[in-house]
Amino acid sequence: MAWLEVEGLRVCCLTTGASGTPVLLLHGGAIDSARFSYEYVIEPLVL
Repeated sequence: MAWLEVEGLRVCCLTTGASGTPVLLLHGGAIDSARFSYEYVIEPLVL
């Protein structure tokens, strides 16, 4: 997990894989989290 700063806003980024076409997945805020939302989605995308 990495934190980036984009125009003064801190953004948490989760990455996986090392090659291939990049895919950007966005999720809502509140009680949701990227790890929860994409737990079962990220791994198949890497294959």
